[in-house]
Amino acid sequence: MKTRTFLLVSAMAGALAIGAVDAATAQSMQDRMGTGMMQSGSRSSMDALFGSRVTPVMNLSLEDVRGYLGLQLQRLNNKRLKVGDLKSDDGTITADIVTVDNSLVQRLKIDRHTGAIQYEN
Repeated sequence: MKTRTFLLVSAMAGALAIGAVDAATAQSMQDRMGTGMMQSGSRSSMDALFGSRVTPVMNLSLEDVRGYLGLQLQRLNNKRLKVGDLKSDDGTITADIVTVDNSLVQRLKIDRHTGAIQYEN
């Protein structure tokens, strides 16, 4: 019974992953082609003026920011850098990039709603 359940869950996860990839591919194609090419020629200029979608508002957590910055540091392949302290307030998260001996290298302020990163001195 456990094997059947595992296979069913695996199949469902695979189908969801394929659906997500197909949706992402379709969105990517639409972005590259522009909204005008995907629609009929009868669209008014007012429709195209505001684009085809609104960027959703995010609510980034400390874990989201720590994970993102950790991946960026891995890409740099500098073993002496790590994510230090993270502090949160209503609209921003302050993150420190430090050396392995905890010397501050860079302080970042990340907007929790847009994801914009501001570099502090």
